Amino acid sequence: LGAGDVLLVLGNLTFTTNSNESNIVNNGTIQVYGNVTYDGVVNGGTTQLTFKGTADQTLIRNAGVPLGGKVTIEKTSGKVVLGSNVNFSTVGQDFVVNYGTLDLAGFNLQINDELIIFDKLNVKGSETITVNGSTATADLNANFTLSATSSTVTYYDSAITAPVTNLAKTFCNLTFGAGKFHEFS
Repeated sequence: LGAGDVLLVLGNLTFTTNSNESNIVNNGTIQVYGNVTYDGVVNGGTTQLTFKGTADQTLIRNAGVPLGGKVTIEKTSGKVVLGSNVNFSTVGQDFVVNYGTLDLAGFNLQINDELIIFDKLNVKGSETITVNGSTATADLNANFTLSATSSTVTYYDSAITAPVTNLAKTFCNLTFGAGKFHEFS
């Protein structure tokens, strides 16, 4: 892609390679309206990834290094649901939820630089979120932001006890799942 170019993927996007190949995608932005799966050797690059649309989307990393540019959720409805543990490991890489929902679905998320939630974050409560090498709460990690004026964190899944203060001690909006145990420390 050229600098400033946008590639629209109206369906699913899967990165695969043959055993002797390596993909590096640089420049521009890929806007995806379907699921994103990393099944091959993608070696980062600088391309940004934006989740768009109204349907739920799944993000899965089975192999390779994901695209190295900023990852953004800009969905008018629906959510982006992790289907595996995901590690965005490129130096300086950010993950921003401008509008829409990021649902960790019990999987761990690791972001190299900044995680910023302006809209919604859904968690079961058992996940580990690592931002800039730290698992500290959003209150203690300057690179992990839950917007004080617009974010909503929802704990769900009644089978898991949720240690709420492991995520943060300051929330704009906080929703507790019915029939669920929540711990505060």
